[in-house]
Amino acid sequence: MFAQLTKKVAKKINAEGELLPLLSMNNSKRFRPLCLVRRKRKGTLFFGPRFRPTNLSLLDVLDSDLPAPELKREDKFSLQDIVDGRFRAEVDLPDSLLSVKVSGEIKRVQKYSLEVQIVLISSEDLKRMQDERKLKKNEPEELKELRSLGENLYVVTEVVETLEEARLSSESKAEGSCFLKLLSIHMKALCNHEEVVNIGKGCILAFRLGHLIFRDNWKILHTPTKEKTFPSEVLEKGDPFVKDMAIAKDARGFEDLQREVNEEKQHLKYLDRQLKETILQAVQDLLGHREEMQKVEDVLEDAMDGKGTQRLEGPGNIFLTTLEENSGQVMPELTGTVLYLLGALLVLSDTQQQLLKLILEKGLLPQQLKLVKSILEQTFPMSQGGHFFLTLGPEDEEQSFTLALLEQYGLELPGPNSSFLWKPDALASLSALYGALSLLDRRN
Repeated sequence: MFAQLTKKVAKKINAEGELLPLLSMNNSKRFRPLCLVRRKRKGTLFFGPRFRPTNLSLLDVLDSDLPAPELKREDKFSLQDIVDGRFRAEVDLPDSLLSVKVSGEIKRVQKYSLEVQIVLISSEDLKRMQDERKLKKNEPEELKELRSLGENLYVVTEVVETLEEARLSSESKAEGSCFLKLLSIHMKALCNHEEVVNIGKGCILAFRLGHLIFRDNWKILHTPTKEKTFPSEVLEKGDPFVKDMAIAKDARGFEDLQREVNEEKQHLKYLDRQLKETILQAVQDLLGHREEMQKVEDVLEDAMDGKGTQRLEGPGNIFLTTLEENSGQVMPELTGTVLYLLGALLVLSDTQQQLLKLILEKGLLPQQLKLVKSILEQTFPMSQGGHFFLTLGPEDEEQSFTLALLEQYGLELPGPNSSFLWKPDALASLSALYGALSLLDRRN
């Protein structure tokens, strides 16, 4: 719920995508102005840039006793939203042994009311800091580690924070019925679920970054660059920084996404069948458990950095036992693919994850993968709204999942000639779904 909220807030305040949503409330204190963050290892332009915090701020790496610059508080916004969604499906199976008719309806209501403000370090203060403060000669230990890894670092320069406590609520109601005509038996089931998230005053919801560059002195860039934070090497194709996200989506096609996903699939293709199934099943078991999935991702990121492997409970521990070599280090290529898959899944909302889990359990992955591929082939160049076309089969369980899937990604239900309305906002999450479905496909 928090991640869905912050995505909406970031888009409403800055539609150009320069503000990035904070996806975990637990990281709020580590994404404040002047905090240093780094990119996730397996980030991708197709799913959107993702970042992880460090324990450092810009002041920790500068040699000066001067006080921290005063934060500038700018525009205030009042944001309110109520989402009332309903989905109904009905399947009639007259040829089954007992002649069964199944129907179901799901209703979900979400609402919030927020008072937020933009807080930033002004460009004048950043320039003054650069003139007055030099880099420390004795670097903090964490900075030394990041230098040895050749990591790019970014500075939080602007945030959106809450001015008052807020309450985010979600209420869902699911009702289903099954009618066995031959036996004249009618069964009903009803499930109500309410969830509330309380957001404290001063909680960070979204942030903007600048690229930190260390040379004889230091500087912060807000435009794409081939330079890396540390001067050891220069990227050949440039670092995919936040602000070139929209440009990259227009410049790259669906074939590039397919190529990227296929490169990751190669690391699974030649695995022992049992080992591959163990890894994919562990990922599948994490669906719907966002916090646990994020914890697994963080532990594997640390393991890739050579920090050792922290023990985990439940499905998460399976990754460590299967990815760890005799040396105690994780297999880099295979671990990278698992991180790519987890990153794709974390782009999806909790409801989208649950729907994906049902698709896998019902054995409908091949059909849904074909569906998503068809949509992306038609829509990937579309930066504006438009239409795409799908040929839907008879009313059965597969069609019910198809319609539920499209509804979850904000794509309107069919009009004349099976025409659907395309919304560009769906591109990142549908690309992530394509990547997840492709890697979870057991057929190859």
